[in-house]
Amino acid sequence: MIRRCFSLLASATGSDADRTLRSISGRLSPKGASPSLLQALVEDEFPLFHPSQVGASTMKEVVQQHPELFRVKPLADGGWAVFSALETSPPVAEDRTPQLQRDYQKVLKYCEEAAEVKKGVFIPLESILYQCGIENKEIADYLMETEREGLEVKLSLNVKSRRHLRAAILLVDGDDLPINAVTGMMNQLNINAATSDLYIFRQSYSNPLTRQDVVAPANVPTAYLIEKKARELRLTTPDLLKDVVYLCSSRKLRTYSERVGPQNVFPDADVYVCSPSQIRVIHEKKLVPI
Repeated sequence: MIRRCFSLLASATGSDADRTLRSISGRLSPKGASPSLLQALVEDEFPLFHPSQVGASTMKEVVQQHPELFRVKPLADGGWAVFSALETSPPVAEDRTPQLQRDYQKVLKYCEEAAEVKKGVFIPLESILYQCGIENKEIADYLMETEREGLEVKLSLNVKSRRHLRAAILLVDGDDLPINAVTGMMNQLNINAATSDLYIFRQSYSNPLTRQDVVAPANVPTAYLIEKKARELRLTTPDLLKDVVYLCSSRKLRTYSERVGPQNVFPDADVYVCSPSQIRVIHEKKLVPI
């Protein structure tokens, strides 16, 4: 068991680490990423990766050691942001242009027809894309790049309230997750740790997250133990009022969102599956007016 753990850690060095860093560079937004977002991407791609495995002490040192993949830019507030140094392929951009132009003509035609019915009204772009069957989201950037003849584009600022502080039952698959990834997901969901119940399940060869980890017996999948715990909660506390959140790596997101999560329904609770980069709602509590 111990040898298996060390072999996993060793695999993060060399070519595997290079491929991981190249993949992370390719996922960076053109607007760059903050240190916390970079850390989330790293945990999503390779949860067992640590800067020391490539001879660095921090993620900033890691990206600075790979100028062919990353550019680090200092910020006015003393912080820094990281950008991808990978060049985009011009032929790909050129290939997309004809399709964008066709989509633009659909948008223009739709707006002209709508203007005949009601003049001077701005139409949400999301509604236009749905009505015209346009799935290419790059059309938004295309509309904003330069002034398009025949269309007036207006930007709007939409604001929504942050999630209220919530209490939750947290069922964690700890095989691929470090504890800071678990903490980050809890912060993202605005979960109150003091009033929540945390259950961590993992295999014996996985790195421990807390002293209370439940270690799976030999040949028993971690997902089975978590589904068993959820079933126990459903049977003993059917009127559970806390959220139920499955936390796992991106590699296991589909397993929990399609197989484990739907197995147990909690009528009075919201049920989520969360990875470092995605959140999926499995079941929303039913609200009945009194």
